[in-house]
Amino acid sequence: MKIVFVGLSGVPYTGRACDSRLANIANLLVENCTIEILNRYSSSKNKPLDGISLDPKVQTKEIVISRQTNRFISIIYYCISLILEPFYIIKSNKKEQIDWLHLYSGHYIDFLVYRLIAKIIGAKILYEYVEYRSEKNSKGIYHKINNYLCDFHGAKLWDACFCISNFLINKAQRVNPSLPVTKVTPIGDFELFNSIHKSVCIKKPYVMFCGHAGYFDVVKFIIDSFNTSKSSKTKELLLVLGGNAEQINRVREYDKHCIIMNKIPYEELIAFYKNSFALMIPLRETLEDIARFPNKICEYTAAHGLIVTTQNGEMGYYFENGVNAIVADNCTVASIARRLDELEEGLYNIDEIKDEAYRTGLYNFSIEAYKSSLLDFLSRNL
Repeated sequence: MKIVFVGLSGVPYTGRACDSRLANIANLLVENCTIEILNRYSSSKNKPLDGISLDPKVQTKEIVISRQTNRFISIIYYCISLILEPFYIIKSNKKEQIDWLHLYSGHYIDFLVYRLIAKIIGAKILYEYVEYRSEKNSKGIYHKINNYLCDFHGAKLWDACFCISNFLINKAQRVNPSLPVTKVTPIGDFELFNSIHKSVCIKKPYVMFCGHAGYFDVVKFIIDSFNTSKSSKTKELLLVLGGNAEQINRVREYDKHCIIMNKIPYEELIAFYKNSFALMIPLRETLEDIARFPNKICEYTAAHGLIVTTQNGEMGYYFENGVNAIVADNCTVASIARRLDELEEGLYNIDEIKDEAYRTGLYNFSIEAYKSSLLDFLSRNL
């Protein structure tokens, strides 16, 4: 079976959440399949970032190779890649029949283009459904129309689908009731986490959150919950944030007492996970959060972390308060702070909860958990 990954540029070199996900899926399937990642355009980097590894048997190709940083020239190269891409796919198909075009894209026009290419070469479309675009706060008429078409008509153009959440499974099958769908949660390399044993520079116990400073409302919610709780008297709050200087400075201005780190090596990040008192990952009561499933959950469980979360969305399917996580009744500052207070008061057996969280992750979020199921699914629906 041959699978070609299409729809993106710079995989797996750009450090996006999708790079980790696609690399793990490619690594899983390459033992039994020919895997080719076809990038429309090269990344400014030429090797995967820390924490992302690609099996040497996975073939990566770039239609246009350029390290240009000039935006205008980059747009020209990107347009050239769009013209050349169908010919690359047809050429690859002549070398070895392509069975699946694995599509990761949020543009409806891509669905149409790859549907046509698949028809020409006799392949099928496997779509990676990881977000409900209709709930994104989109600006401009193009994005509003595009997001509607993706969520309410896109599934008619797919032959099979990897969905990251139950919500998206239901949405896809409502659009296309006959669509073969399987759930693929966030997945990570648990062996990598087990191999890292490092101390960290923070001596005081700390509660940790890892995310993006651009989601200021979420970061603000974490800060407010921590500061409202008894943990603020005995612990530090560590925020490991992606984002630009302006976004991170906005967080610093909001709370000058929390510890903020940015762009730390992946092994160091794992060490901070493993040495934390608690790891925050609340999901809000919004369709956007109900539909998604943060990649951090596989990292938090792999780190044997004490997870503090909410029961919204996918978290409610996997985690139970006091069993394998600390689960708030709802996503409010008061509810999260109450759970942190209960931790301070010693109401939970923390070691047992961490062990059970790790077992939950190993069974649901590790690479090993999907070794045979993905191949079986694709073989059945070919």
